[in-house]
Amino acid sequence: AQHCVIEFTKEFELLYYQRHPERIHMIRQSVHTVGHYPREVETKGPLICASQWTMECALGYLVSQIRQPSNPYANLAE
Repeated sequence: AQHCVIEFTKEFELLYYQRHPERIHMIRQSVHTVGHYPREVETKGPLICASQWTMECALGYLVSQIRQPSNPYANLAE
């Protein structure tokens, strides 16, 4: 899996980025990060256990439950 992901990343960069600094905006963080996934899964297990996703999902749920739309994050700090 790691070999396939690395090949995909290299081909994507050659096709869109072409090693030109003015085209760096074509390489999104999500494309770059994919290259790290196989090793991270190998060392840490499923990515949901080692990523910010769990916290962001919990905060999203908490914010949806707050009934003070003017400043929803203020109550979370208390």
